[in-house]
Formats: sequence, C-alpha cells, structure tokens
Amino acid sequence: MLFIPSVAVNDLWHELILENEDYSSFCNEAFGSLLLPPSKKDKSFNIQMAKFLMWEKSCQEEGLYPLSTYKLPLIYKIDKLLKIKNGLYYSVEKERTKYQKYYAILEAERRDSCGSCGS
Repeated sequence: MLFIPSVAVNDLWHELILENEDYSSFCNEAFGSLLLPPSKKDKSFNIQMAKFLMWEKSCQEEGLYPLSTYKLPLIYKIDKLLKIKNGLYYSVEKERTKYQKYYAILEAERRDSCGSCGS
C-alpha cells in the first residue's frame, strides 16, 4: 500500500516507473522489493491505512513522534516549498489529529481482537 502526499513526488515517481530497470534497482535497494502502485481495481487497498502508514513512517524517518509532532515531515510540505500549482498542502494540526483518531481506532480494534491475551 502506498499513498504519496505530494503531487511533485507522485509525478516524479510515475516518471521513474517508466524506466523499468532503474525503477526495479531503486526499489530493491530502497525497499528490498519492487514497489507498485495499487491498481484502481484493487479492492483490498485501504486508503485510510495507507495515509496512516505514510504519516507514521515519514514522521519516524525525520525523528518526529507522529502523535504529537508540531512539524510536518518534508514530503508533506514539498509541494508548498516548490510552489506547485494545485499541489497538496497540509496543516500539521489536521494531519496529527487524523493520525490520532485512526491510531485510537486501530488500538481499540487490537484490544477487541485480543481474545487470548487476557486483557
């Protein structure tokens, strides 16, 4: 699953995909395997989970705590920095709040499904 919170990065990624050999090498080096975008027909793709994971991972990569950061990770501000027309622009407060809500839902689901853990 992948969600890219930047028009500029998404466009660059799609250009890189066209260079099959370079893209394959890049993915293997960066991620350990080929990373493909979800197809529009893929019903298992969960956009909320993809957004959750992108926020979490991009914060962690920059040493930010996703539940309480007061700073946007670079990928969330790159369109604004590059002044991309029709780019994606974010508020750290809104992204953090969305993450907190989704995190709480996942934690509740985890607790509810822990039938044998004694909780």
